[in-house]
Amino acid sequence: MLAEFKRFNVDHITEDIIVGSVDVKALYPSLDATFTVEKVCEIFYSISVKVIGIDTEELGLYLALNKTETELVDLDILCFCPTRKTNRGRPPTIIGCAIDNNKDKRFEPWLPPKEEPDEQTTRRMFTIAMKVTLLFIMENHMYTFDNEIKLQSRGGPIGLQLTGVLAQLFMVWWDREFEHKMKEIGLRLWLYKRYVDDINSILSVPKMGLRFDGSTLVKDEVASEEDRLIEQDERAMRLFKSVADSIHTSIEMEIDCPSPNDDHKLPILDLKVWIEEREEIEGQLKEKIVLHEFYSKEVASKSVDNARSAWSWNTYDNIRRLDACGEKPMYRPRQWQRVDRAQEKRKKRDTWYKKGGYESVISVPATPKSILKQRYEREVRRIGLNIKIVEQSGVTLKRQLQRSNPFKEKLCQRQECLICQSGGKGECNATGVTYELVCQECKDKYIGETSRSAYSRGKEHLHSLNRREEQSVMWRHACEKHGGDTPSFVMNVTGIFRDDAKLRQITEAVFIGKVKHNELINAKNEWNYIKVPRAIVTIE
Repeated sequence: MLAEFKRFNVDHITEDIIVGSVDVKALYPSLDATFTVEKVCEIFYSISVKVIGIDTEELGLYLALNKTETELVDLDILCFCPTRKTNRGRPPTIIGCAIDNNKDKRFEPWLPPKEEPDEQTTRRMFTIAMKVTLLFIMENHMYTFDNEIKLQSRGGPIGLQLTGVLAQLFMVWWDREFEHKMKEIGLRLWLYKRYVDDINSILSVPKMGLRFDGSTLVKDEVASEEDRLIEQDERAMRLFKSVADSIHTSIEMEIDCPSPNDDHKLPILDLKVWIEEREEIEGQLKEKIVLHEFYSKEVASKSVDNARSAWSWNTYDNIRRLDACGEKPMYRPRQWQRVDRAQEKRKKRDTWYKKGGYESVISVPATPKSILKQRYEREVRRIGLNIKIVEQSGVTLKRQLQRSNPFKEKLCQRQECLICQSGGKGECNATGVTYELVCQECKDKYIGETSRSAYSRGKEHLHSLNRREEQSVMWRHACEKHGGDTPSFVMNVTGIFRDDAKLRQITEAVFIGKVKHNELINAKNEWNYIKVPRAIVTIE
């Protein structure tokens, strides 16, 4: 959140805005299982995740066992599923011959499918099968209460891990619908961050008397008089809630904003935030910024640990012993042995791989069944080197499906932003980056790096070009290659390194080395700015 507030504060917002938060009221128990599964499967089918290794015969059999022929016809997949040899007697069931280990017996009552499904059809059939499975699990959850076994009657089972996954994916759909609704009625969200069911946002203050009737905003004179009696942040959040509650009947929101609190600050986890105005400078409009402070809730205990903590009893006893003797207080102030703790943390970070007697470490990309890692380990053992091989983690499915900020605009709308205005690629607010400037006429490139944001560096390049300064790389290129006519340039962010200056500069040198000298805008004294040693290893 702090990073988002920091980005927001550089946008120089002058119109009236408020900060608020909403929380879904009892998310899991409120879920409509059928509707939730439907939307989750829609999301799955719409994304680019490939489903491979599916036995289409077994998939068709599963659908034939769980859907009637009429339903399969309506779904337009009957020709890809087996059909019964005879309609006499009871139809086969999922707990009958379908669970037999012998494939011939499983398919004995069925005629083979008329057609073989293509990749797209297989994906659709898999989605339908997934819908059947998820809905069955959600509607048949059993739990024990007061020594009695009960069936979950409605809502998402709280004790089921699947409920959490479905709820998060369902909220992705909810985010999209909410985004569309807010844009449709003209309410601007400057910031929108959601974590599971907690949403923090900054939005423009609506005019007095506006009410949401389910589809649009309407002006109500009576409501205007009512709005004069309440603070503008509470008025805005009430309107926010009315729009949010209209997305689906299963989702009901609870709102919070600064004005109802005694200190007029909004609590968010361990923060308190509020909106303030910057002082007016040279007749300009006052800018609105988000300020924050850290705080601890009054109910936070300083001496009691949760009995259901993930700590083992031995760990807890050891912590209590160290606390009792004063060697390591359980709730220590931030300054307690700060230097020693920083050194210990740095030592762990730099030597973590040495456990087991290793002298160095190599990170390799993740591959199926860790094939690449195993090949490295065999080669390292053969050579006799004492090197630890670590496999890098891949991108999780959750990260592919979920967006932390579904309302984030692709362009920052700042006229002096060279990246966004030129249609370049990359995050303009990222700091510690490598970048390239590409001439659109001759495709020559300038490779650069900066510890500041890409936006700030691009702004400097534009300023130097407009003033035709001698040190401007773009103006120099215009004079040398285009006779003084200024071509258009595109700026792309090619890497984000944050505080790692060494890696950033080495990467710049590598990028410079990859561009042909006659296509490089960089001055010759930059070509070998950092000489990167290279070694070629041949594995027989």
